[in-house]
Amino acid sequence: MRPTYLAFLAVAAVSPVFGQTAPAVATPSTYDQIWSAAVLYKGAATDVVNEVRLTGRQHIDWYQFRNGSEQDSDFVSRRTRLGFKAQVLKDFTVHVEADLNLEVPHPLFNKYTDAYVKWAPSKELAFIVGKQSIRYTLDGGTSSNALVTMDRSPLAANLGFSEEYLPGVTTEGESGLWSWRAGFFSSGAADRDFGAFNGGLISFASVSRDITAISGFAKSSLRLDYFHQTNDAQNVIGTPKAFSRNFKQGFSLVSQNTQGAWTFDGEIGLTDGQATPIIFAPRAAPSTPILPHLKGLQLQSTYSFNKDWQAVARYTRVTSTNNNGVNFARYESLLNFGKGDRLEEFYFGLNRYFYGHKLKFQLGAQHSKMVDSANDGGAYAGWGFTTGLRVSW
Repeated sequence: MRPTYLAFLAVAAVSPVFGQTAPAVATPSTYDQIWSAAVLYKGAATDVVNEVRLTGRQHIDWYQFRNGSEQDSDFVSRRTRLGFKAQVLKDFTVHVEADLNLEVPHPLFNKYTDAYVKWAPSKELAFIVGKQSIRYTLDGGTSSNALVTMDRSPLAANLGFSEEYLPGVTTEGESGLWSWRAGFFSSGAADRDFGAFNGGLISFASVSRDITAISGFAKSSLRLDYFHQTNDAQNVIGTPKAFSRNFKQGFSLVSQNTQGAWTFDGEIGLTDGQATPIIFAPRAAPSTPILPHLKGLQLQSTYSFNKDWQAVARYTRVTSTNNNGVNFARYESLLNFGKGDRLEEFYFGLNRYFYGHKLKFQLGAQHSKMVDSANDGGAYAGWGFTTGLRVSW
């Protein structure tokens, strides 16, 4: 992708912020005025349709990665999404958003990400039906708009699901110091819409508690995620890619803490593999090899110099009980198509916020090392650099 495309999308980033706080009423900034254009309709709370707004994001990356004598670099459209969100009858939300492929627009429509209806009569209880984010692991539970790193960690990429958005039914709520989420998702053969519903069933539960009172931090929480998936050959089938991998079960324990300008986050995760049956094979046919058991550790910290500038550091380690059980997270795979059994990554980043997470520029440097005990082409050790513009509305 040409650099002129990045420059076109960066025009808003250099817009000055006008307006001073008046004695009684704050004057909307230029950014406020620009982003308010996404609200197509706003009615009263008593109306049938309360609000309709455009939703979407445009994420642009430039990357350069090196592994020994091999290197690769390019400008890419990392994510392009467009849709709408409507609030109806005060308690109902309808959200539909499409992922578009600007890199190879044949076809332009790639898949639906969000396509759900949510009923939230109170903050204590809500129900969601349709295609939605499963929100598993620290980074998997964070919108790509709100990531403080250029991309999700190798832990999320390996121990999580191959697709973030799955068709399902969930319920969620919060009460006092507790919040929770639980539901069921289909991991059948995937397509660009809702899939075939012909595979396994994913049962998911997440419980979080505010532990500020006992942690010693200004703000602190602890969250436990768990999933169980029934075994089915269709779990690993689909277009543009399968919803899931054929893991049997997994859990993730996430700690998030804030103290002044600092944040300290940590995560440990475990995932159990299982054998995937051969499709259309006789009953007596053997199963394919069992997926590996994976272990993951992620430590991440940020420091905010002010509301505009933020530094980030992250360490991630993923290990497998089997050879070739660990995948690269993203850009390393463009240099090396292999796999290994232990991956370590050090990431250092700097973020510049123009309008919070809605408009920001990110810079990242990372060193990745893959150990390949099978010695079949997965070994990797090298630095990578990425910059990116993140725009969302």
